Amino acid sequence: MKTLLILIALALPAAARIGETPEECIARYGQPMADMPAGVMAFTKAGFRIALLFHQGRAEGISVSKMETNILKNSLPMSEAEITAVLDANGAGKKWKESGAGFTGRSWESEDGSRFAGYDKTKNHLNLYTKAWADRTGAEQAEAERKNLDGF
Repeated sequence: MKTLLILIALALPAAARIGETPEECIARYGQPMADMPAGVMAFTKAGFRIALLFHQGRAEGISVSKMETNILKNSLPMSEAEITAVLDANGAGKKWKESGAGFTGRSWESEDGSRFAGYDKTKNHLNLYTKAWADRTGAEQAEAERKNLDGF
């Protein structure tokens, strides 16, 4: 089984890693796709689409999906070995523990609680992000909601 995971990891594009700089991502994948919002870079390589969210010059979020789509225009499913290879590449040496599974998806947390991942079974995207990103975006969303209800 370990040999199979190594072979699949080699077949995948070198998985983007949380914490990499834009320059490191360009060295890994080549030039990014054009017309992306500030703080976002997207690449295609070896049949995968990789989108990265940056904060202060480091990747804090990654979305990986297959480029090939089904009739509904959703990415084809990633295999268990592909998911494991991407998780392992982004665990910073820590193990992942599955923290939830259901009809529409699965979720994981790194053993030190610094990283989270979720696989959306409806769109077949694997999303990974740091706790710092989750905390920051959660606070930003709460502030936006408070402002929206100001004077309600």
